[in-house]
Amino acid sequence: MSDLLILVDYDNLPSAVTQAGPVNCAKIILGYVPDETFSIYDSYLVRLYGGWRANGTSSRSAQRIVPNIQRESPTVLPARPPIGTQLKRLVVELAEGPIGSRTTFDETLAARRGLRQFRAEPSCLSNCNDIGACSMKSFYGLTSNTQCANPACPCVLGDLLVRDEQKMVDTLLVSDIAQVIVQRSATTLVIVSSDTDMWPGVFLALRNGCEVLQIHTRGARTQGHLLRTLEPRLSTLYKQTSL
Repeated sequence: MSDLLILVDYDNLPSAVTQAGPVNCAKIILGYVPDETFSIYDSYLVRLYGGWRANGTSSRSAQRIVPNIQRESPTVLPARPPIGTQLKRLVVELAEGPIGSRTTFDETLAARRGLRQFRAEPSCLSNCNDIGACSMKSFYGLTSNTQCANPACPCVLGDLLVRDEQKMVDTLLVSDIAQVIVQRSATTLVIVSSDTDMWPGVFLALRNGCEVLQIHTRGARTQGHLLRTLEPRLSTLYKQTSL
């Protein structure tokens, strides 16, 4: 029996799960896999998706978790009763490139990227019980294109406010789904994410007769408009649960 593939959007997980370390995190996730699925596989491959590379080297987040993976993976797990004492093999890896390929994507994290196309939402102020004293009202009217009061300054607010942004991570996960469906004829997949960007990959797997267990994070559930895309035949192949 081939590996059971478990594809994890790592940054989508709550800190209460990730703080246990990536290998223990994988064990926690495996606890949500039904016994009937767990029992038929001898090994499990858990791929963690995230912004693991920046400027041609490992990102800080990758550097924090790689030592744990190198130290504790692969490992073995006891089979669940009533299977007996048969051991199960667990491998955890960073998804730094396409599954089954030696290619590495070197720029999956864009650090300190300026915020673009944002605006303040004035209706938020309606929830304040004292608008006159609300310091948030000073942000009303601000957008990413708000300019400095000094006409000689070329900066806009979108340049000042920055965040780290993942690149190609969601599409890599969906690409891996397509790869294992087409080339490996996977019959079961476990996908750990509540990001709706994953749904085209989930839908593709279901259309090809693959059973999909989606494990949501932070107590989320699959949105109704996504479930409505599944005809009855596909609905029987799809299961969901939450961490």
